[in-house]
Amino acid sequence: MRRFYRHGFTLVELLVVIAIIGVLVGLLLPAVQMAREAARRAACANNLKQLAAATIQFETAKKQMPGYQESFGTGDGSQKVGSWVIALLPFIEQQPLRDNWDDPSTNTAWATTAAPASYNPASSGANAANFYPNIGTLICNSDNGNDDEVLGQNSYVCNAGFVPVFSGSQGAALGYTGALADQFKKAQKKQNGLFLNKAAGTFDAVSTRISNDAIRDGSSQTIAFSENLQADSWAYVTSDDSSRGVYDGSAKWHVGMVWLYRLQNPADSTRPSAVADNTQPVNLFNGLGLSAPKGTFESARPSSGHTNVINTAFMDGSVKALSDKIPYHVYQALMTPQTKQSDVPNTLYLLKQDDYE
Repeated sequence: MRRFYRHGFTLVELLVVIAIIGVLVGLLLPAVQMAREAARRAACANNLKQLAAATIQFETAKKQMPGYQESFGTGDGSQKVGSWVIALLPFIEQQPLRDNWDDPSTNTAWATTAAPASYNPASSGANAANFYPNIGTLICNSDNGNDDEVLGQNSYVCNAGFVPVFSGSQGAALGYTGALADQFKKAQKKQNGLFLNKAAGTFDAVSTRISNDAIRDGSSQTIAFSENLQADSWAYVTSDDSSRGVYDGSAKWHVGMVWLYRLQNPADSTRPSAVADNTQPVNLFNGLGLSAPKGTFESARPSSGHTNVINTAFMDGSVKALSDKIPYHVYQALMTPQTKQSDVPNTLYLLKQDDYE
C-alpha cells in the first residue's frame, strides 16, 4: 500500500512559529537599543573628556581659562568674535581651522559674509562653512536638539557662571544695582564660574583672568562642561551694536550653562529669605526635556538625551554621569569654584560625594 507524506507546515504551526519569532524579537529589541544607547553615551563621555583635557592644556599654556566668547584675528584693529570652541581648536586637533580664525586679513570678510546674525544681521553667511564646520567632538548622537542647525552643530556647554536676574530688592540685597551691564560684569567674578566674556567691546566684556588657582573648592568638584539639549550652535556670539540696540549677554546662555539665584527650597538659604527665589521646572537637570525653550537663561543647564543621566566633565579631566535628580543647590555648588565667596544663596553648603556620584 502506498503511503503519502505531507510536506510543509499547517496554518496553525506557521502561526505558532511567527508568534515565537515575534516574542523573541520583542525581547531582543530593547537589549539592542540599550546596547546602542550605551555606545552613544560612551562616545559622548569621550567627547567631553577631550574638551576637558583641551581646557586643561589651554590653561597650562595661557595661565587662564578660555572665554565663553573671545576676539580673534585682531591684527588690523577689527575683530572676529568666536565662542569657547575657537579657543580650544588647537587642542582638539583642529589647528587649520584655528589658523583661519587667527588670520587678520579675513576680519572684514568674516563680519560681512560669515558672521552669525547675532553679531551682524546683515552678514550674507556665504562663507560660514569656512569658519563653522561640524566637528564630531562637539556632537552627541543622543542629542536631537541639533535638528535646526546646519553648521556649527553643538551638544555641549561651558560653565559660564552666574546670571543676575532678580527683582530690584533682591539685587540690592546682594549688592547688584545700577546699569544692567555693570551687574552682568560684577557677576563674572572668579568665585561664580569659569568661562567669561572676553570679546572686546561687547556687552559685559571683562578683563578678568581666571586660572586654576581660582578653583579653591577642588577641580574634581567644579564643572567645566556638560551636555545641553538647548545648546545653540557654537557659532553664536553677541555684539554690542548700539545702532541696533543690541546690548545683551545672551551668548552666555546660548553656548554656556549658568546658574540663577534660586533654590528648590528657599528656607535652606543662608541669606535673607527675601532674596531667595524658587526654581522653575525648566531650571532643573533635564527640565522639560526637548520641549524647553532654546536660547534662554532659564534652560541653560545640564540636560541630555540619555536616560536619567547627563554626562558632565569636571576640571580634573574626569567625566561623570550625573543623575537628573540633583538638587539645584548642589548644581550651584558644582558650578562655583569658590562657593563660600560666591553669590549663591547657600554659601555654607558643603558638597558631599554622594550628592552627585
